[in-house]
Amino acid sequence: GVRAVCFSPDGRYLASASFDTTIVVWSLSSGEPKPKRTLRGHPSGVWALSFSPDSKMLASAGFDNVIRLWDVRSARQLCEPLQGHTSAINSVAFNPQGTAIASGGNDGTGRVGRQ
Repeated sequence: GVRAVCFSPDGRYLASASFDTTIVVWSLSSGEPKPKRTLRGHPSGVWALSFSPDSKMLASAGFDNVIRLWDVRSARQLCEPLQGHTSAINSVAFNPQGTAIASGGNDGTGRVGRQ
């Protein structure tokens, strides 16, 4: 099932994350959501999503204890997964400038990382 959803700040996309390990980026340009890209890379369920303020990047996190950064247009990962949590990550968010990512996990920690 779907675990998380979020709109891009520019209103062009909706992203959904699922227990089946996939993230779907939906186009909202026609008024009706239409699947645009499927992002694959997490080996287990995805729990959290956040678009960057410029809507060009998507952060995802879940049971694999890492944050993955995606280029929304190409559906490619932008870098190696961001590590630091020792258990599933429940939430992820960009700061307003898009220069840092905060996350919270089942390990009882909150973390802030710079990109």
